[in-house]
Amino acid sequence: MSSMRPQVGFIGLGTMGEPMAANVARSAQPLTVIDVRPEPMDRLVALGAKPAASLAALAAGCDVILVAVVDEPQLDAVLLGADGVFANARPGTVVVVHSTVGPGACLRFETEAAVHGVLLLDAPITGGPGGAVAGTLSILVGGSAPALETCRPALEAMSREIFHLGGVGAGQLAKLANNAVLAVTVQAVHEALRLAEGVGLNPHVLIDVLSAGSADSWVTRNWGAIGATSIGYPGGPDGVAALTRKDLVLALAAADSQGVSVPFTLLASEGLEKPYGAAARMAADANPKG
Repeated sequence: MSSMRPQVGFIGLGTMGEPMAANVARSAQPLTVIDVRPEPMDRLVALGAKPAASLAALAAGCDVILVAVVDEPQLDAVLLGADGVFANARPGTVVVVHSTVGPGACLRFETEAAVHGVLLLDAPITGGPGGAVAGTLSILVGGSAPALETCRPALEAMSREIFHLGGVGAGQLAKLANNAVLAVTVQAVHEALRLAEGVGLNPHVLIDVLSAGSADSWVTRNWGAIGATSIGYPGGPDGVAALTRKDLVLALAAADSQGVSVPFTLLASEGLEKPYGAAARMAADANPKG
């Protein structure tokens, strides 16, 4: 390791990545960042981070590298190849994959990382954009305990809880289970709101009713935030639905590989645009422009 204080790199400054990296920067840990867009890099530099000229430069200068890109093809582009992280990182570097890509992909990346003497953790996150901003995410970690300890200060800057669940891939499986519950609950709340509207109840009041009683859940308490996120997310509610569907497809594949029946997850994977669209409309109605 280059010093007593690990040099932290952050790749991918999107809806989740930028606020996560901001919390690392605010914790006064040495931080280098990179993204395809200059705007979030500029905002992180204003918080004390250093911009990287390239992936290779970031990899060569960091002891812990946190990666928050969208999917497996993006991880391939970031981690693999002559200009990627693995080929340019020093032996002993810990690469932390925050993306939700499934256990198989992370095991593949672990194998490639080992060729270069690099350690890999899979560490998907839960808590949504609000948790990313507040630094209250839950981080679901798969990989070795020593590697986790190396990057724990960076992870603690972004989270309220860190769960070490086993070897590489275990964090992904926990995240897929979490997202299956989330998607099923989103669909259930949407059905309840449709019923309320059909019989003339105020859906905003019903959300309060659900949150106050036995139907309480993270989804009911954050329905407005889910809608606001859907409005601002790239592609709007359809974009959020596509991201959720990606995770549910991974969950269905994991269940199928183990012969586990998950009929509600299958149902939840269909028609996701409608509940996210409904949440967005309610959020817009509650916070009209002007």
